[in-house]
Amino acid sequence: HVLKVKRLQDVPFIHTLLTIRRHSATGHLSGKAPTEDGRKSEDLPEALPAARNGLRRAVKVSRKTMKQVLAFMIVLCSCAIGVEAQVAEGDTAALTIEGVDVTATRARREITATSPRQSIDASDYARLGIATIADALRHLSGITVKDYGGAGGMKTISVRGLGSRHTAVAYDGILLNDCQTGEIDLSRYSIEGISSMTLGIGDDDNIFMPARNMTAAATLYINPSTGKKRQTLPNGVAGLATGAWGMIQPYAYLNKSIGKNLNIHATGEYLHADNNYPFTLTNIELKTRERRTNSKMNSGHAEAGIDWQIAPATNITAMVYYYDNDRQLPGIVRLYTNENDETLHDRNMFVQTSLRSDIGRKWRLMANGKWNWASTRYHNGMPTGGISSASYLQREWYGSMTAMYSPTQWLSASYSTDIIANSLNTQSNPSRTTWLQALAAKIGTPRLTATARLLRSDIYDSHDNGERHSEHRLSPSVSLSYRIASSEMIYVRAMWKEIFRMPTFNELYYYHIGSTSLTPERTSQMNIGITWQSRKMGRFTATGIFIPKDVKDKATFMKSVKS
Repeated sequence: HVLKVKRLQDVPFIHTLLTIRRHSATGHLSGKAPTEDGRKSEDLPEALPAARNGLRRAVKVSRKTMKQVLAFMIVLCSCAIGVEAQVAEGDTAALTIEGVDVTATRARREITATSPRQSIDASDYARLGIATIADALRHLSGITVKDYGGAGGMKTISVRGLGSRHTAVAYDGILLNDCQTGEIDLSRYSIEGISSMTLGIGDDDNIFMPARNMTAAATLYINPSTGKKRQTLPNGVAGLATGAWGMIQPYAYLNKSIGKNLNIHATGEYLHADNNYPFTLTNIELKTRERRTNSKMNSGHAEAGIDWQIAPATNITAMVYYYDNDRQLPGIVRLYTNENDETLHDRNMFVQTSLRSDIGRKWRLMANGKWNWASTRYHNGMPTGGISSASYLQREWYGSMTAMYSPTQWLSASYSTDIIANSLNTQSNPSRTTWLQALAAKIGTPRLTATARLLRSDIYDSHDNGERHSEHRLSPSVSLSYRIASSEMIYVRAMWKEIFRMPTFNELYYYHIGSTSLTPERTSQMNIGITWQSRKMGRFTATGIFIPKDVKDKATFMKSVKS
């Protein structure tokens, strides 16, 4: 039986009890009826018989209703007991609810960024046939990869024609540096264990970064796979690559989790190549087929790191890296002889660590540290033109502290200070101390993202053969991105940045070539564009940009011409 009651008063028994209780409160049972102003009226004797008759009818009706309610409760309890007994017999009870799929198109990071940004990750390596970092970067637009030839040859990158010295490279979030040449050789790093690579032009809308990461016109971020997804079993790969002209390259990569909070990873590779490739030598009308000699190379590198979550909101990473390359230099092509005796031995080692911690919901802290050591030994067994053997040794100490405060969800500000000390052991023994300070602010809403930065650079140079030199500059930058319509992922973005580059130690102090009167190169770049990602076609994107750029006081090596 199902009792359908719209109002409590519709049940006869309850309605009668409510009536009696109301009458009792107002004096009806004693024959007194209240007036509108609350005072009792005269006695009403005829009210008592009517109340008694209503009570008798209510009691009769209530007994019948109570029997119906009691029968309904018995049936309900019996059903519940039966269901419980069935669950006990099977020991299990399952409740199946049909799944609900919620789908949406997520805007790619390259579309919403305030400045041009491109990425390539590990899922693209096999699909595109990528074997080296240089191969991967050739798939990005606006970038020029300079290959100096031969297996294991030097590889550098330049963005938008600004030059390789204006393109910084960050490995696991910390910049690589060569104070002697200012160029980063990407052939020293293996693509095995690299989860992704991101190229950013100007300043990214991420303001939680070291001040040093803001000192270049463009930055390439190489992100090793540090095991963010914990692996209970070892995850690794080993292989052997071969190529023409005696090239052989074994490599291995390992990633392993220890417990829930610690992950280790290691990478190693070795490369041997004869590089005795053929060429045609033309001597007036005589053409002969020759092979390059004195071109052998033996190089290798190894690295290992940890990713340790020491607390729920605190994470520390550390890495040690070593590189060794011993190679012969073929020299220029000479007629009637292939003799040459030049060698170059490069070694590099660095140790770096990074600590990140969230303090509550509003504060984030980051501390970075790095020690870098590099050695270059050049040997010439047949010196001509005054060129003899030379040895160079450079060291770097680096420390950084960054704090970010977010008072609201749409507003955040950060401050970063970095100290860098560089030295080079050579004839003049130059050294450089750099103090960087960066103040940044960001506004982020569902449709608008805007950032502003101001970088302060204080640089102090010294050497044994001259006066000390210092440089003090302010470098501003702004960027924004705005979503035009909420129904479509169309963004308008703009970016402007001014930055400078200090001359390298080679440009300042190299034997017979360097000049201590060089001033810093200054770059100014602007980007105005529109990006669009189709909701219907998924990954289809379109980007249009306008890129004016300017480089002033550019330093270039030129051969002197005697009049």
